Order: sequence, then C-alpha cells, then structure tokens
Amino acid sequence: MSAQGSQPLPSRKATGPLDLAQQSPLSVHVLTSHARLPLLADPQALYALVRVSLRADAALDPLPLNLCLVIDHSTSMQGPRQQAVQVATRRIVDRLR
Repeated sequence: MSAQGSQPLPSRKATGPLDLAQQSPLSVHVLTSHARLPLLADPQALYALVRVSLRADAALDPLPLNLCLVIDHSTSMQGPRQQAVQVATRRIVDRLR
C-alpha cells in the first residue's frame, strides 16, 4: 500500500545485482516500490520486499530439528477452523521433511 493506504505500490525488480557467492545455497530476490528516488529535501519512502530462499539445486544435508507447535483447540476453533489448522500443521511438518 502507498503511504496514504489507498493504492498498492508498483512492484519493480532491483536494478543492481546482489553480490552473492555463486556457491551460495541461497537465492535472493528484491522487489522495490520505486526504480529511482529523486534527491529531495523532504523525507521519502522506499518499500522493498526481499525474498530469501534455498535454491532448488542446493544440496544440503538436513539438520536435526526440534519443533513445538501450540495449537488452539478452544470452543472458538471448533469445526472448519480446527480442520484448517490441522491441514496447515500437516503442511508445515511435510515441508520440513
């Protein structure tokens, strides 16, 4: 959203390369709200979305993991909400395998 909260900001790719080692298992993608900012005396805002993920071709041994999920099972979570939480929990565990 823009500073006024009414219009989404345009998404643009970063113009400069990120200097990551070619052997890095990480992939970094940056989207910015503006390609350039003019030099002004007034404050300006630049929004950036940075996505860091593991490259698909990265060969890493899985690390041991201790995971604790706290799941609300109160009356307000009965029915479809509880089912949605169970599905989401299974997806989290499956993605970690």
